[in-house]
Amino acid sequence: MNDSSSENAEEAFVYHEDTGTYRTTCTLTESVSTTLLMLVSRVDELSTDELPPLNDVIDPDALDSIFLPKEDGVARGGGTVSFVYGGYDVKLHADGELVLQERGYSED
Repeated sequence: MNDSSSENAEEAFVYHEDTGTYRTTCTLTESVSTTLLMLVSRVDELSTDELPPLNDVIDPDALDSIFLPKEDGVARGGGTVSFVYGGYDVKLHADGELVLQERGYSED
C-alpha cells in the first residue's frame, strides 16, 4: 500500500492510493461537518468558501448531532452515514472515521 500523509495543526488525513480514499478521524474539537469541509478543501486545494454549500446535500446540524456522544456522555455505537458531496462519496462512521472517495474511482 502506498500512502501519503498530510498534517497540520487543524487537520490530518491519509491518502490510500490502493483504494483512492482520503481518511481522517473526527475529534471533539471540531464538528463533523467542519471536519468534512476542511478535508474536502484541503484535498481540492480550495478555501471552504469556494466549496458547494453542504446544506444543499445534508443538514450539517443533523449530521453533527448524529455523531455527538449520548446525553450520558457515552459514545454512540456502530453505524455509518453515506452521501455524495463535492464530487466525493462520503462515509462517516460512528467511531469518528471520515472517508472520502472520488466518485467513479476504479481500482483497475
